Formats: sequence, structure tokens, C-alpha cells
Amino acid sequence: MSDTAIWERPPAGEPAGALVLLHGRGGNEHDFSRLHEDLDPDHRLHVFVPRGPLGFGDNHAQWFDHELPGSVARAASAMEAWLDTLPCPRERIVVGGWSQGGAMAYVLGLSARRPRLAAVIPLGAFLPLWEGWEPNLELPLPPVAIGHGTNDESIPVGWARVARQLLETAGSEVAYAESPVGHEIDPAWLTAARLLVERVTPVSG
Repeated sequence: MSDTAIWERPPAGEPAGALVLLHGRGGNEHDFSRLHEDLDPDHRLHVFVPRGPLGFGDNHAQWFDHELPGSVARAASAMEAWLDTLPCPRERIVVGGWSQGGAMAYVLGLSARRPRLAAVIPLGAFLPLWEGWEPNLELPLPPVAIGHGTNDESIPVGWARVARQLLETAGSEVAYAESPVGHEIDPAWLTAARLLVERVTPVSG
């Protein structure tokens, strides 16, 4: 991660934390033209959008490759090390992601690391269970805001429902939203996600 491209949006003042957004498979660090504004409209947080570690065509990337054994674990290890370099503690870092980036957000949020991340926001995502990864469901778990389209043909909504059931059964706080859209981000999902971001990164003092 040390030599990857990273897009940043500094906070308006002293940062209340960090918002890390992970693009989907075949995306890059310039994918989110609005998402950071929807989740942090007052610019309270330092926003980071890193590029995935594996190339995917010209100037695009992915987080892991289904055909490479151990790819998820390697990506997670690199991301964990990178998160440790951010200028705020883990308990004030929110990680969100779209599609495959949302899968990586699940992996980082449900790792065995202590302290846990402040929150996880997977959108149009899946739990990469078939990649040899298993979530650590020991409490406390970070709160999670899930959004998914019921007409998503790329990643069926069943993945979001599985994640919701797994997390709620384990005792996690889950804000869940689905709507009749395809493989895209519905702005209607983002109100609950924004409120979660604001709550878990309160202004100090």
C-alpha cells in the first residue's frame, strides 16, 4: 500500500477521524465523486480513497483476485498496515466500500484486531467467505450500515441478507437498507450511513 495512488480530501478543521472508501473491482481512487460528501457533508473527517493493490486493466485495480489463493489475506494484511499509518486511532476510522471494496471493508471491520474500527459501510457488497476468510465475531463488533439493490444481478441481494443475519445474530448493530435498484449506489441508503458516521466520530471536547 505504501506506493499505491491515494486520493485525499482534508477536513475543514481538526479532524474528528478518518473516512476510508474502497472502490470496486476495476475501479480506482477517483471513483467516488459524491460518496464522501454524502457521508461527511460538513468535512469533519479526513477522507482517503486508496487504489487497490492489484492491477485490473489500464489505470484500474482490484483488491483481490479470486484465482489467486490467499489474495484476500494478502490484501487485508497490506491494508491493516496502511490503516496503522493514518493520523488517527482505529476506533475513529470508518471504512466503507463499494462492491469488491465493500467486501474488503467487511474483512477489515471483522478482523481480530483490537480496537475495532469505528464503523463499516459495505454497499452492494458480499462477505468473501469462499476465499478462505472467516469473520471474527467476538464482541464488541463495529456497527455496520449495509445497502444493497434487490435487482442487483452482479452481486445478488441475498449476500446482503446473509451478512445482516450473521452480524445481528453475533450482536452487532446493523443499519440495513435495500431498494429496487441494480448494481449501483442508491442515495436513499446513505442517510442512515451518514448518521452512523456522525455518531461514531463525535467532535472531541
